[in-house]
Amino acid sequence: MPQATVLLQKLKAEHVKLYVTTNGVASTQYRRLEDADLMRYFDAIFISEELGWQKPDRHYFETVFQQLGNVPYTKALIIGDSLTSDVQGGQNIGVATAWYNPLHQKNEHKNLRPTYEIDELIKLLTI
Repeated sequence: MPQATVLLQKLKAEHVKLYVTTNGVASTQYRRLEDADLMRYFDAIFISEELGWQKPDRHYFETVFQQLGNVPYTKALIIGDSLTSDVQGGQNIGVATAWYNPLHQKNEHKNLRPTYEIDELIKLLTI
């Protein structure tokens, strides 16, 4: 993804805690992160296969936050490209969300309203 490495470097330099939350097969997800040379930026990886729940189920995100030591939901931001997985998951537990929408797709889900919408990853630095 354009700007991903630059963004991750800047956020790490500012001591922002970064986590991956993803659905899928653990071995595949770890390989993708390793192949993209991104593992070093993340403090933890949370994969549905390992947690026993899938996004957007509230149990998935509750489990993540429990493993983080009960970080306050008000101190978190869920960033994702899926309205029905990432934004819905954030709404399910009351966490702010940023919808990464580089193609400017229309939101066809009236009940899913991201807190923020960005078309470039680097714009996360302004949130």
